[in-house]
Amino acid sequence: MSRRFILEWLLIALLMAPLQWWLQDAPSVPLVDAMLYDWAMSQQRAAPSPDVLIVGIDARSLAELGPWPWPRKTHAQLLDTLAHDGARRVLLDFFLEEPSTNRDDDLRLAAALGRLPVYLPLRVAESRANGSNEPDGFVRPLPLFNQSVVATAHANVTVDADGVARWIFMREGVPGRLEPFVGTLLAGQSALAPSARTSAMPVHSDGWDHQEPFGFPLTQPLHGWHTVSYISLLRGQVPAEFVRGKLVLVGPLEDSHLERLVPVGVPGGAASLAGVELLADAVDALRHGRAIHLLPRLALAFSATVPIWLALTLFLPAARYSLAIVVCVAGSWLAISLLLLAYANVWLPPLPTLLGLTIAYFLWSWRRLSAFFQFFGKRIAMLNALPAGAFEPGGRLGAPAWDHVVAQMAALDAAINRVTKIKTMLSVSISQMPVAVLVCFDDGTITQSNDAARRLLEPSTVLHDATEDALSRRDLLSILRETCVTQLGGASSVRPWFETLHNEYVTQRGQVFKPRVAALDIFGDEPRRWMVALHDVTSEHRIKLEREQWIGYISHDLRTPQINIISLLNLYADGAAQLDERALIDGVRRETERSIRLADSILDLLTARSDRYRFEPVPVAALALDAVDQVWANAAAKNVTIDTRITDDDATLWADGPLLTRAFVNLLHNAIRHSASGDTIDVCVTVDYDVVLPRIHVAIRDAGEGMSQQHVMHLFESPPAIPSLHVNRDDDGITPRDDVRSHGMGIPMVLEIVARHEGHVTAHSLPGAGATFLIEFPVCVVER
Repeated sequence: MSRRFILEWLLIALLMAPLQWWLQDAPSVPLVDAMLYDWAMSQQRAAPSPDVLIVGIDARSLAELGPWPWPRKTHAQLLDTLAHDGARRVLLDFFLEEPSTNRDDDLRLAAALGRLPVYLPLRVAESRANGSNEPDGFVRPLPLFNQSVVATAHANVTVDADGVARWIFMREGVPGRLEPFVGTLLAGQSALAPSARTSAMPVHSDGWDHQEPFGFPLTQPLHGWHTVSYISLLRGQVPAEFVRGKLVLVGPLEDSHLERLVPVGVPGGAASLAGVELLADAVDALRHGRAIHLLPRLALAFSATVPIWLALTLFLPAARYSLAIVVCVAGSWLAISLLLLAYANVWLPPLPTLLGLTIAYFLWSWRRLSAFFQFFGKRIAMLNALPAGAFEPGGRLGAPAWDHVVAQMAALDAAINRVTKIKTMLSVSISQMPVAVLVCFDDGTITQSNDAARRLLEPSTVLHDATEDALSRRDLLSILRETCVTQLGGASSVRPWFETLHNEYVTQRGQVFKPRVAALDIFGDEPRRWMVALHDVTSEHRIKLEREQWIGYISHDLRTPQINIISLLNLYADGAAQLDERALIDGVRRETERSIRLADSILDLLTARSDRYRFEPVPVAALALDAVDQVWANAAAKNVTIDTRITDDDATLWADGPLLTRAFVNLLHNAIRHSASGDTIDVCVTVDYDVVLPRIHVAIRDAGEGMSQQHVMHLFESPPAIPSLHVNRDDDGITPRDDVRSHGMGIPMVLEIVARHEGHVTAHSLPGAGATFLIEFPVCVVER
């Protein structure tokens, strides 16, 4: 984590404290908190205390006693009744600040005030109420009354900005002349000792000082206090037991219309209460410890900042969960605020903290996003600066963006496209390489392979799904054990796998390859990778094997006739009785002709395997007839008949006529050689037009001694098995055996020529049942 990042985090944390100080009085913030406060206070079900009684000045009393104000003797009579009935304390919620017209009435009222504990409210001076810059404070009762009561105190109810009364101050007035709230006196609390609390609301507003605000729950239901009419109590209609020992509040009710009602907050809106009812709620809350207090302004700002500091601290180790942290801390703080209100009677307005958390989250996210964009831009530039060599994709630069974010997004798109193109070009290059290539992890697991490797090791998967890498995530050594005829030894448990790949491997299909292993470069802590190239050496192996077999074949079959000639000469020199001069000459001629045939066969095979083919459209019937003409003399000498049947004289073959005729001649010579006198050789040429691609069929069948199935299979080996020479030693000398059918080099030559013509040769034979050779060619379509 960079030093700049820590510094920005610290600046955000320090900014939160003054922000909380300002948010306490920010526009609309107290109103939203007040709405939440009203809802929370409505959940506190405060029942009216049975020892509080309201004597209401109502419409009925006004109707019977006349309009307000009433004579002072009336109030004196009421107080005498309360004193007689045993009231504990009395609050007269109206003002006695002017003398009446009858001095005796004032004296009588003063005397009545002294008979029981009575408290009188103070009225705010008119100059203060009219907004004068030099308020006079409170207007006190007449000295006559002021001396007769227990105490005087303010009964002022504070109205918030939305016009709803929620708070009353323990002390308020001009600085230096603060008056206590009358409810504290009625509740029996001290009003003279200064409090250590500092108001959480503005002080010295318009020269008026407020101290120690407190809230109070409203009784449920509203207007639920025990109330009797003024006139009923005055006339003795209320039993004394209903008054004895109670706290009595005397004041106007709602239907008297003597004073303006006080709006109070309730869920979903506002309601109105008479001033005496609101005072009863406040006094009862003070008496029973249900008063809601506010923390001092400085403590409130600090407590509101602590959750924000906690969230910022959690941002450092868990930055990715910053939004969840904000939601959890905000929810927890809201719950704490409501719980403190319900169980500790302390109100912590939650909205400034919630707003502070939101601002801190946005500032934190903004700085993280800014740092991310800076890092992102540098990395994109580094990525685009990496050289790609031959794999560098082409393309033109995009138009410059008007916005930095848009430019960063465009740069990211360009970098992604470049990397994607490079990866695609690299993957395609590896996939299309003619050499089988594998990329393996350090443990021998294949992570990538190309098409040539899959064709070599898993040909079946290439046919089913060419897009999926069937070798991926498989172990290379296991694949080699399953696929190759050559099995690996047990050295892999001692040596690393890449050190065991030094031999040549043969697959079950006869393909031979030799692995070459090279380590790829290592970047950082990434695992090492290995590139394995499987070089196909099948052709080299085939050539080597053919060369060895040809050397053995030539050294055996070419030497055999010469050895036979020497043997004949030795026998003649030793005077063998059965070997005369004529037999010697015939034997030498026979072995010499055999040597010539072997030499011609080798030359024919070499010619067939060369690239000196001259293809042209040729009628296949003409080739077959030409071959028959070339062997006719040989067949006639052995009394063998050749029967030719051609169904389509116009069938054309794209062929080298002389070479293909030589192949037919070779098969006919073999058939004549293995036919007995009087046998017939069938030559059939036909065309199959019932298939999608028409085919020419040529069949050559003899009635000779035939071959076993194993001998037929040996005919199609490449290179062919070395033919054996079987010799009989009898009374007439040495003669070669013809009971085992041998074709020398003719069949390989035939197979090679037919394959060059895109044809196919099959053979069918059984011992004693002759042999049939079937040759198929594609028909050549000649435009006319």
